[in-house]
Amino acid sequence: MVHWDPEGEYRGERVTFTELPLLLRRRAFVAVYRPQYANRPEDLPAEFEGLASLVLEGGRNVLVTVDEALEVLPPHGTGGLGRLLLKGRKRGISVIYATQYPSTFPRILGATRQLYLFHIDGLETVPIIRPYLNDDLLRRVAALPPHEYVTVQK
Repeated sequence: MVHWDPEGEYRGERVTFTELPLLLRRRAFVAVYRPQYANRPEDLPAEFEGLASLVLEGGRNVLVTVDEALEVLPPHGTGGLGRLLLKGRKRGISVIYATQYPSTFPRILGATRQLYLFHIDGLETVPIIRPYLNDDLLRRVAALPPHEYVTVQK
């Protein structure tokens, strides 16, 4: 497991780009990658692209978690996150990403197999997730209390 940890919230073996290829050869590990090169928030997509490339090159049967996924999307495209979702499956790479703004992910959402939906209060989000929910489920998600969620298999 490799955690993309922009906020320094996860525990585990902290790794660098240099150490990651060796770690990916191990059978089991929990690694935390904290951005090291991005001096500004707009630099995060390029650094995540590097991490995604390393995982795609050397990773097999790896879970990648991406906290604050919106921060790693380049302005016009899906970047490393999209590449992991689209190409990783063949290599046994799974991705869990978290965002409070699913409306910014319409292209990536199509490659997502399972959704964990918390309360949705933004009207811009409804059209994005609507194809995956029936009317009852959409009402249920809209009425969810804090910290509760619904799992949707696509």
